[in-house]
Amino acid sequence: MGSPADVACPTCPKCGALLRLKSGSRGTFWSCSKYPDCAFTADDVEGQPLLKQCPECHSYLRYGVNAIGPFTACYVKEKHADGQVHFFDNEGNPQQGLPPLPEAKGTFTCPECRNNLKYFRVKKGPNKGHMCFGCFESEKHSDNQPHFFADKGGAPVF
Repeated sequence: MGSPADVACPTCPKCGALLRLKSGSRGTFWSCSKYPDCAFTADDVEGQPLLKQCPECHSYLRYGVNAIGPFTACYVKEKHADGQVHFFDNEGNPQQGLPPLPEAKGTFTCPECRNNLKYFRVKKGPNKGHMCFGCFESEKHSDNQPHFFADKGGAPVF
């Protein structure tokens, strides 16, 4: 195993200073160590700064997760010929439409209230981006709470 000196520290593409991992109200991000002289920031993607640029306007891409899954995007619409936000897959390739959501392998019911479960992608929290099953008929459950079940290949784990 290499020593800490063997690990490449990310540098600011604007000024060359080291980038530091910071925590803010919207999560973790990378910031230039020369702030406030250099205000460059980059989104954190699995412990690394997102340093990919929009092929059209060369602005740095931002990272997000929506109901479809993870994506990168350039939100600088005024610099794009079509005036639109441009979306990219995780490798930075332009997306041609959104990929379809996975489908459940059948219809499943809540073991407590027998209502149909909804199949959806988690938007927040530690399971963000994962598919999940849920029953939102809280008033029909003994604990008056929605019930959630992990997904295993399109079927709930009870």
